[in-house]
Amino acid sequence: MLSFFDSLTVPGLEKVTVYRDDEDAYRFYVMPSTPRLAKDDGGELLFQLMIYARDVANLPPDQLEAQRGWIAASVELRLTDEEEKTVRDYLKTVITAGNHLWFARFFRLREQNVEPKITLPPEWISGDVQLSMPTPGGTSTISTSKPSLISTNVATLSGDLSQDSSELLRQAVLKGGLPLAVSYLDLAFVARIPAITIRIHGDRSAFLEETIQRYQITHTTVHREEVDLGLISWTYEYWTQWTENHTSLEAFRKDTQSITIEIEDNDYRTEPEYVAMRAKFEDMALKIFTENVVPTIMNDVSAQFEAARKALAGPEDKPAPPTSVQHLTSTITGTVDITLSKSAVVQLKKSPNGALARDLTPEQITKAVQYLDLSDPYFKELFLRVHANVNFATDPVFGLKVNVEYEQQDEQMNRVVKGSRSMLFTSADQVQTFRQILARGSDGATKDEYRYWSEIIYKETGQTIRVPATGTLPGKGTELVISYRSLGFVKVIATLAPQPPEVASVKVAFTYPRSTAASATQSFELSTASPTATYFTYVGHSGEPDPYTYQLTYVLTDGQQMDLPPVTGRAESLTVGSPFESRITATFVAQADFSVVDKIILDATYADESHDLRLTHHAELASNGASDTWSVALRDPTKTGFTYTTLVLYKNGSSETQESKPGTLGTTVPVGVGASSALEVMLVPNLDAAHPSAVVQLAYDDAASGVHQNQNYTIGWQDQPTTFRVLLRDPNARTYRYRIQLLATATFAGWDSGWRDATDTVLLVRPDPAAGQPTPPVTPPTPPTPPVTPPTPPTPPVTPPTPPTPPVTPPSPPTDPAPPTPPVTPPSPPTDPAPPTPPATPPTPATPNG
Repeated sequence: MLSFFDSLTVPGLEKVTVYRDDEDAYRFYVMPSTPRLAKDDGGELLFQLMIYARDVANLPPDQLEAQRGWIAASVELRLTDEEEKTVRDYLKTVITAGNHLWFARFFRLREQNVEPKITLPPEWISGDVQLSMPTPGGTSTISTSKPSLISTNVATLSGDLSQDSSELLRQAVLKGGLPLAVSYLDLAFVARIPAITIRIHGDRSAFLEETIQRYQITHTTVHREEVDLGLISWTYEYWTQWTENHTSLEAFRKDTQSITIEIEDNDYRTEPEYVAMRAKFEDMALKIFTENVVPTIMNDVSAQFEAARKALAGPEDKPAPPTSVQHLTSTITGTVDITLSKSAVVQLKKSPNGALARDLTPEQITKAVQYLDLSDPYFKELFLRVHANVNFATDPVFGLKVNVEYEQQDEQMNRVVKGSRSMLFTSADQVQTFRQILARGSDGATKDEYRYWSEIIYKETGQTIRVPATGTLPGKGTELVISYRSLGFVKVIATLAPQPPEVASVKVAFTYPRSTAASATQSFELSTASPTATYFTYVGHSGEPDPYTYQLTYVLTDGQQMDLPPVTGRAESLTVGSPFESRITATFVAQADFSVVDKIILDATYADESHDLRLTHHAELASNGASDTWSVALRDPTKTGFTYTTLVLYKNGSSETQESKPGTLGTTVPVGVGASSALEVMLVPNLDAAHPSAVVQLAYDDAASGVHQNQNYTIGWQDQPTTFRVLLRDPNARTYRYRIQLLATATFAGWDSGWRDATDTVLLVRPDPAAGQPTPPVTPPTPPTPPVTPPTPPTPPVTPPTPPTPPVTPPSPPTDPAPPTPPVTPPSPPTDPAPPTPPATPPTPATPNG
């Protein structure tokens, strides 16, 4: 199996990584850095670009205008013949060198011959592949697919192209280029460590705090200002510090006190080459810690860690975020204690990527492009590529036979068009093709449907299984991938992840419920000596396979066994993790109108009494849609329930406490008000200089829905309207209460409306009409004269103290008789120079003090 220890770099191919085998001294695994286009058996590139255009037969390519397009490409990870020769020549020098021979003896590897054997990594676990290209608006992902995870990891990517993308590719092809990029994302494979023991142990929270402190950065800033009195220099200095990344285990041990890395390699301390080999052991141990242990510690706090790092390194004029080092470290608990010995499995990840056409000549690119005339839009030929997604090297399968048949009636020529081909696959790298002229219907449309059947041949017994058992399956399109699922087989690769020291081994029992075959029920025991196993069975029925069932039993070092409940799955790979740490994340999302709501405060509690585990979480959300994640490390993976309470703070100072609610880890939990509608009341000032200001109190109470909101306003006579807004749970409950209080002035004794109910969405802030009349009284003698009111409307001179003469004094001469239509409004009498007749109010302006 591939060894995690001492990878090689070939001179001239620095981006290609070469790994050793941990059992065979002359076997090496090559990890290419960039993908390439796959080829069929005849050496033809498995790439096709179709451009749909009009008048293809009448116009040269440079005058065509692309309308749409379609692209298909099969990619793989392989070396060119020249690269493989370079690698092989270099490895010949390596295996004949003295240090390699000592390396083989050191690890007690089998020595067979001196000719290097080169393959790809043998155990692929997971990964994705995507095809992308530039577009007029930026970069666009055309297609994403899963690689085969077998041998060269063939993946087929295809997709439709828009008019702009088709035209861009067409123009690039005319210039001899092809702007396409392929990326293998997080391509994971497994490796074993050599015959040494590495123990990594320490406190998780302390390590996190040490890591954060190493991200402090030094800044020195000098400020100077000039004034008229001369040059005055004022210097303000502040500093922080940073440390370099560790490049050796010695540096790591010097700076890191919370994590200890120990290496046991006592068997070979007397060898003269020990010192150099010891340094490589230390490098490997540090790499295992960095790539396999640190991500598990940092994964759940990456966002908080980044915020804290920026705050510690950022300028002082910006406030730090609420996240603190103490908060981060307090949320991470527990210890790290991992022991890796010979045959322990770790996962490696690579992301090969590169330009797809870097190895293609302009002639090859032009040959791969086909123009289809939209005036005659029917395909004339079926070009079918067949892939066998079967691992012939490790699975009990010798070969796969695929038979493709085409038989259709050509209604325009009145004849049967037929063809067939039988293909035998014995390697996953093979891609075979089927070409067939297509028949046409009466309307001229081509008939592109074909039929196929497959036959799988076992290694040991030679038994064959035909799928389907009788008849054929329909097919359509230009790619046919024969996978285990389409054949009616279930294949699962089980891999043992690093385990705590309490676990000696793990038993995995697989069952396919619908099958009665002997292979439907299989059990495996995974350990450091045997970390992988493959479950392979034929389902024995037509249609897609159902989910399989597996049950894990952890065998502890003290002899006890811990059984987990059966689980169903469909995945083709199963990683068996630690039984004592299952981490699940809940996401809380704020839902409220933050023009009214100031903040949502959340407190969650998780309790597992049987394991004496109790965790709490606190979060504050300040915008609609804001989210907060809570990651919980479980001891019982089946116990995912928790409770939470919510406190909603409103901008007016009021608050609402919601009762405790249940939640489930692994889900998204909306928190907040959750209103169905809103009540908006506009407060419009209707005051004047005599009533300049008022205090308005508003209250809304919906006891059935638990909504209560109060708000006070101080409103001036020249203020703009303001709005009282309430989020409703019951859209029909729209009654609110209000109280208006007018403040007393020199000419007004004040006024209070008292509490009143209303449903209007516009509230005029003013006194009642009756309350607004008494504004003009200026002197105490005036109030006793209200009975004068009745005679006032018929005849103006009815007032006893000869009203015509007194009011004439300041504003206008006495010669001015009363106008025919004087102002009737109450505010005007004190300042209106008109004759005494206009005011109709009880306190007449004809009083001597007026």
